[in-house]
Amino acid sequence: MQTIQQSRSLAPDLARGFMLLLIAMAYTDAHLSDWGTPALETQNDSIPEQTAISIKTLFRDNRAYPMFAFLFGYGSVLLFQKLERSNLSNKLISKRFRKRAFWLIVFGFFHSVFVFSYEILAPYGIALLITAPLLFKTDYRLQKTLKILIPIFIILLIGVGFMYAAPPEMYDNESYGMPADSYWEMVTNGLKNFPMSVLMVLGYPIIPVMIMGMLAARIQLLDNKAAHLVLLKKISRIGISVSIIGAVPLLLKELHFWQPVYEMEALAHTLHLISGAFGGVGYAALFGIITYQLQHSTGIITQAVAALGKRSLTGYLLQSTLIMLLMSSFSGNLGKKLSDFQSALLGFTVWLGVVLFAYVLERRNMPGPFDSLLRKLANR
Repeated sequence: MQTIQQSRSLAPDLARGFMLLLIAMAYTDAHLSDWGTPALETQNDSIPEQTAISIKTLFRDNRAYPMFAFLFGYGSVLLFQKLERSNLSNKLISKRFRKRAFWLIVFGFFHSVFVFSYEILAPYGIALLITAPLLFKTDYRLQKTLKILIPIFIILLIGVGFMYAAPPEMYDNESYGMPADSYWEMVTNGLKNFPMSVLMVLGYPIIPVMIMGMLAARIQLLDNKAAHLVLLKKISRIGISVSIIGAVPLLLKELHFWQPVYEMEALAHTLHLISGAFGGVGYAALFGIITYQLQHSTGIITQAVAALGKRSLTGYLLQSTLIMLLMSSFSGNLGKKLSDFQSALLGFTVWLGVVLFAYVLERRNMPGPFDSLLRKLANR
């Protein structure tokens, strides 16, 4: 049984706005010259660098994707309910979702080729194609599907963990994950690597976490916060705790407390990936709690971050483009000059600029241009 929710909720918007901060920091990190696979990390024993590595390992890496997946699934249900209230037939609603997924894949392809290979729009477009039929199913069917998918994705994550632990010489495609020396090289690498980058993101547990988000939206977990406050606190506490504990083995490896052994490192990466799914859901629940506390007093910071969350597609593409221009060797070349700590600061700075841009649009009652374009393409 689906509960109909009509007014726009602050919690998902605020969470999406914050999620873009995690993505901005991850993308600046991905442009560093020594980055490619986790096995390519360099040693730096300074306190700022160790702090940056600790924060990104414990709280950021492999946590933003699941958080986005949960919010994406949640938002899909809200859109589905909105279309139902418009008295559209199930056939037309299904068509709208297919078109939305198709255009996300198209946006993702061009973003991957011309801006950044490790993008998320196309994989999430494919995930939407897969999960959209579930919007018409009962909670029981969603729960049953979830029980089938979870063990499958655990096995997939074990494989991804072993891939992450592999030494660089095991990668046949030298262009994959390595910074390009020219824009043309980046474009050609993007074309070649697009299928692999999509498959890698789909290897994360985004589909089961999307289904969790769908189930959460049906009970208005992030909207009717007063009724679900105890549950939100429980999800947040358990999710974030498991996320942190599961990240500790990999953190100890990154801080050189133990020497990498292939099988042990693969296990550490696997634990980091699996616990990241808990963390993503826990973060989303945490923002439900935060917005409950802020329900009577939303200051300018909250409004600005939520404004970005309302324009998440535009914000994502804008900050990704700015980071590419600043970090790439053929442009700003900061990827060869910055440390982990400095790249995190740059990511934060870019995100702040995008937040300001979104807030200006909000004050002028203007939508994000790419968000508006996606809606028009999906609805025509």
